[in-house]
Amino acid sequence: MDREEQLPGVDTEAALEENPLELLIRMVRPNLDDLPAISLPEGYRLATAAELDDAPATWADVITRSFGDRQSTAEGFQADYASKVQYDPEGVFFIMHGDEAVSTAFAWRDQPDETEFGRVHWVGTLKEHGRKGLASAVVLAVLHYFKERGFKRGFLETQGSRLPAIRVYMALGFEPGICSEEKRAGEEAVWAHVRARLEARG
Repeated sequence: MDREEQLPGVDTEAALEENPLELLIRMVRPNLDDLPAISLPEGYRLATAAELDDAPATWADVITRSFGDRQSTAEGFQADYASKVQYDPEGVFFIMHGDEAVSTAFAWRDQPDETEFGRVHWVGTLKEHGRKGLASAVVLAVLHYFKERGFKRGFLETQGSRLPAIRVYMALGFEPGICSEEKRAGEEAVWAHVRARLEARG
């Protein structure tokens, strides 16, 4: 996901009428076959949380700076993820430029015993390092992680307004999906808006 779950208190039906592209949509990679190799520009390297001295603080810094409208904290990462039984520091990826982390995403199991359907969580890249293929690379790192562990599919969730990110995910083989049957009609309406915007931009 490159955005956390819908903000508390959001009226989904009202948001659908007022600004549907701010609602979450799901994207699914139906298989993990034929994953491209991970390619990085010169001067960048891939690292995991297991290699960093303070991964929670590093993650919080990248996400806060990537999104701009969100203040993430090391304490929040520890409470929400690192303290959970399914947390694996080898599945938390960073792209480093020198000693600075400039992009991140991590592999997440919504349930500790999940073995087939893996979530690509919290994709973020610093704007000053954008348009270099870093988002594609860090998402691929997560997908390769899942494939190596026998998972069959991957998914992520993002906002319909994040068209550049959606294009990246589509180029990596992700397809439109549905978060829940209960909200299918609303999510399909958001996808209709997204497709129209993508087609308009060519």
